[in-house]
Parts: sequence; C-alpha cells; structure tokens
Amino acid sequence: LGLQSIELKGFLAEKYLPPTLQKEDLVRGQPLLLRIQNEGSLNKKTRVISLSAVPEIECLDDAAVENLKLNDLMPGTLLLVNPLQPTASGVYVNIGNGIKGYVSRQHLPPRYRSDPFQCLKSFKTIVMFCQQNSNLLALNGHPDIVAISKFVKRTNFEDIHIGDIIECKVSSIDKNGNVSFDLSLHKDEKNSLLAAFARRTQLEDRIEYKKGTIHQARVLSFKMIERILIVATRKNILTQKMVSVKDAVPGEKVTAKVESVLTKGLFVKIYNSIPGFIPKIHLSDKLITRIDKHFSVGDELTCRILTVDEVKARLILTNKQSLITNKDAIVKSYAEVTPNTITTGYIMSQHPSGGLIIGFYGGTRGFMFPKEVERLGINVKVGLTVRVRVVTVEPQCGRMLVAVANTTNGGTGIVKAQPFPIDGENPISFPAVVVSVSSQGDKLKQKDVLNVTMRLGKKLGGKVKAFIPKELLSDYLDLPFSSLNESIALGSVLPKVAVLGDVAGNLKVTSKHFVIDWLEKHPRITSIQNLTKGELVCGNIIQKHQEMGYFVELVGGSALTAPARFIRPVALSMRKLLIKLKKQLQIGQTVVARVSSVDLERKRFALILDIHLCVPPHAEPDYFAPSMARYALEELNWFIANNPNNSQMPKIGECIDVKILEISERDVVVQYIVDSNLKGIAYTINSTSVLK
Repeated sequence: LGLQSIELKGFLAEKYLPPTLQKEDLVRGQPLLLRIQNEGSLNKKTRVISLSAVPEIECLDDAAVENLKLNDLMPGTLLLVNPLQPTASGVYVNIGNGIKGYVSRQHLPPRYRSDPFQCLKSFKTIVMFCQQNSNLLALNGHPDIVAISKFVKRTNFEDIHIGDIIECKVSSIDKNGNVSFDLSLHKDEKNSLLAAFARRTQLEDRIEYKKGTIHQARVLSFKMIERILIVATRKNILTQKMVSVKDAVPGEKVTAKVESVLTKGLFVKIYNSIPGFIPKIHLSDKLITRIDKHFSVGDELTCRILTVDEVKARLILTNKQSLITNKDAIVKSYAEVTPNTITTGYIMSQHPSGGLIIGFYGGTRGFMFPKEVERLGINVKVGLTVRVRVVTVEPQCGRMLVAVANTTNGGTGIVKAQPFPIDGENPISFPAVVVSVSSQGDKLKQKDVLNVTMRLGKKLGGKVKAFIPKELLSDYLDLPFSSLNESIALGSVLPKVAVLGDVAGNLKVTSKHFVIDWLEKHPRITSIQNLTKGELVCGNIIQKHQEMGYFVELVGGSALTAPARFIRPVALSMRKLLIKLKKQLQIGQTVVARVSSVDLERKRFALILDIHLCVPPHAEPDYFAPSMARYALEELNWFIANNPNNSQMPKIGECIDVKILEISERDVVVQYIVDSNLKGIAYTINSTSVLK
C-alpha cells in the first residue's frame, strides 16, 4: 500500500493496519495517524520508510529518549514513563533526558485511581499539553485514551447513555465537597475503566457520602478526555423526565422558564439546565405582535416538545394551548403512524400548488391536497392548528398524505384552544383558590400577579389555572398594601372570579364584584358583532393615550379593546375643565361606557365615558356609584380577612375600642385594644383642630 505526502513517501504493511480497519475500506485521500517503525539501522539507508497504523504498540526507543527535547513532544505523542513522586492528587513521572511530566489522579490508569501511591511501575501515557513557562508536561495514562487507533473506545462509554441511572461507589471526596465515584459492577464483570464525578451542588443534601458507600446516580454528561461520567444524586434529578437534549422525547409536556424575550420568540430553560426555544409562531393560538407585552423573564410555561435542534443543542417547543391540551394521537415518527389515525398538527407553509404542509412532532410532516384545503375556509394562515386524518404514509420515503378530519363543526378541522366552553348554559363565575404570587414585566416595571386555580366542576373539566393582575383584584383603587406576596395568604378562597380572556394561552380572570355582577345581569359580548351603537358596556381601563384618551377592554371574554373619550360641552368653563382634567382615570379602573360607533367592516368601535351619558335612561349620574362602593368595601374586607399574618384585623365599618397614644393638630394616633401591635390614625373631616 503506497502512501504519499508532500515531502516523503512511505510504505504501510497490511499487517500493521489496526484490527478495526480493513484495507478494502480505505479510500484514496483518507488521512491516517501513523508511527515510523524502528526496524534497525539498515532501514535508514533506504528511501522507503516503514510505517504502522497502530501507534500505541510501540513507544520511543532509548536512543530517541536520550536526545529528547521538550519541543519535540507534541500533543498526541506516546511515551513510556517512570513514576517519580506519587501524591494524593496525581503522580510526577520521569520521561527521560531531564524532562518530567505529571499525570493527575483522574488521568491515571484505573488500577491506580483509588490510591496513587501504589503507582510504582512504568506505564504508557500520551502527551496532552505543555504548561506555559514550565518544563512540566501534562500526560494522560488512561488505556482508552492511549489506544489512539481505537477511536470507538474513546467515544463509547460502555453503552451508558445520558439520562441513565447507574450505581456508583464513593472513591474520594475533595475539600470542596465534590465526590468521585467508581462504577459499581456485578461480581462476574471486569472492573470498569470508567469513573464518575458529582459536584456538591448536584448531591442529595440529606445523604452522607463516605468512601465505599454505594449510591444511585443519574448521568448528566461525559468528559471524553478523563473518561469520566458527570452524575447527580439529587432526587429531583433522578425523577425528572430528562436531563439533556439527547434524551428528549418529541410530544412530551415540559415546564419551561423564560430566560430572554426577543422579537423572534422566547429562549427558555427546562429543569434550569436544558436550553429551549419557542418560535414566535408557536407562542399562542392567537397572533402576538408585541411579545414583551405578553411574556416576561421568569414566566413559567407548560409546553410540548416539537423537535430537537441537534445543531444548536436545544429543544424547539410550542406554547399553543390547542396542541398542549389536545388528546389526539401524537405523531412523532413516520414508522409509528398508521392510516386513518386522527391527529392534530399545525400549518408550516403553503405549497405553490395550493396545498398545505402540515407539521407534527419530531420533524414529521404531511401534505394536504388543495381540494382538502378548501374545506378549511378562507382563514388559512401559517401557524394555524388543524385536526387531520392520515390517508397514506410511506415510512421508507418519509412521506405522508393527510385530509381534514371529519368534525361536528361543519367539516372544518381548525382547532382553537378553549380551556372550557363559555356560553349561556354555563355559569359566569367560579370559585378560585390562591396558589402563588409572581411578577411580570421587566425589572423597572414589574407587576404582581395572583396565580389561582379555578374550580369549574366535573362537567367542565374540574380545575384550570388562571391569573389575576393586581389592578383586576378590586375596584378599591387605593389598596392598603404594595406587594401581593406580603398581603394575601396562600390557599385563600375567592368566592367568585370571572374569565376576561386569555393572554398567550393563560387565562386572565378578575375578582371584581361589580364586573361579575354586570356579567351576570347582561348578555355576554363575545365578538364585535354583538355590539350596537348606543349600548351600555362594562370594561377596564388598560392604557392612557395623550391624543386618543383611554383604551378600554370590554369584559366578557372577547378581549375587545376600543378608544374611549369624554365629550366636553362647549359651555364648560375653563376652570371646570381644568378641574375635570386633573381627575384622571387609573389603569385597571372599572368603567361603564356607551358605544358611540361600530364599524364591522374595519372591525372597530369607539366609546364615550361622560357620566351623565353612561347611565340608564332617566337615571341619576351616580346610578352605579352605590353598588361599586359597596362592592369595593366587600373586596377590601376580603383582603383584611385573608392576610398572611392571621392577625385579627377589624373590618371596614366596624366599631372598635382603641387606646389613644398621641394627639396632633390634624389627627389622633390610636392602638387597637384586641391586638396591641395594630395602630391606627383618626383624621378630622374639617379644618377644626383636634386639640380644640
């Protein structure tokens, strides 16, 4: 076999090929790692150099070692070394000609790892690197690393994969609390050449680690050079579904935490370690233009794994509720699917012929003919979720034909996420339990959000998660606390909450009694077609605008939003106008408005907010004020009764006994008799001095 390089020609005998490499398998131009054969002085006079493709069989001879220089020892050079000075962390070795090296404990042959002081005989090593400004070489003596012609040994970890649970025996514990393990094997098996390592942060706290004790551990990753498994013994890691991208299963549900918000989507982490990405098209079943308004860093989302991006080592996820809550068959492989299977996918793209490419899990796709696309109607967009039936599948070609699944809604297979049906047959409000308090928005504009679980009853599916923004908790606009986390006890029961809509697949609800009472007495507005000019509607202020006034979101679950203004009479004096302008409405405030215009073609409508125009015919301007005030006080009393400190706070309107502590010109500081830790202030309602 003749080989040619730029400068030299050589000859490689077939007997010197490694067992794993056959002559017939070689390709012209294929690179090989070779060693010059030492076959006596006669060979030096010839013009052909004998080579070997099994470099680890031989090491440098004595003559070469005597003239050895540090610059000659490139990474990958094989050396036979003699131990000089064993230490607890490794062994100093002599190479020859005054050159020394160091083999750390994890790089020693496995028989010496548990006790480096037993290393007394010479052994083979390979040069890893040379430390800067030092004559000391870093070497590796692990048999799998030294056998450089057997690359399979370096890439295979005895059929142990990431995510596997193995038994390990403690071999040592360092000063930082990190633990090194030996693999625990059965008696009839040979000693493993692998070792394991766990950092202190990945160890179960309540377990004591002593040398020789055996523990269960889960493989997180590999260290190729050290031939070490990186493991963890924490219970939550042992029980979690996956520990890396490699053992992810498309279609599985996972909880993802938002790490960063971009215009193209969300970067997330699963189990605080596995990277993931949610494309913009998969953030919600609805079109989201401003992602930062709906999602913020720290949000936790329940998603499904769409596919694994092996190039970027991350998971591609979907947050579409129509896919997450769907109970149809999960299609993740052409080989697993059969004709007539009913499944749900999403529109990836439209073919030039008019057909659709339907995406599923694990990179599987299906094609829908143009005639079937007509059954979906005119509202066909990329990203839309579609329920389909598999017509034919060819696993060997990776092809699949799908058709619209026969459904009860007129044949269309378009799927919309709906946690529970909102119609006239079901109740408007439901009880809810406080689960937690979280924050939304960036660091400068963080908003408290109350996370609750709504009790829908068995007919509607039992329970569903929802959230209440702070401004939708009560119509009492000046709540006596700044943080929900410190003011509402977890497990508190809200007697009534009503659904206002969904934000990126998460239900937004309100506990405002006035809004709930309005919904129970008036027809629910589900679309702009339900609106008529001159109609009274209820909503919440969601935005202030310098030119357009306010933006009001109607209650009822439609999420309809419109600009709202005050119509100021021409005869209004400038002084009254200035006083009125100072009385600004607040974000979250409940208002009753009148529809001033409706444009169905452009899907727009407008509202007016003048009090005398926003009451029933012949009613006084303060028609809604008594009920709103009564509800606000009831809501305030609920906060008082459900404070996390379990203190006996007096209710609004209750007569109490107090002890006077301090008297000033305008107020009196008092102490509550029932609870001496509670203090209060009594204000005067006129200009009369308290002392007088």
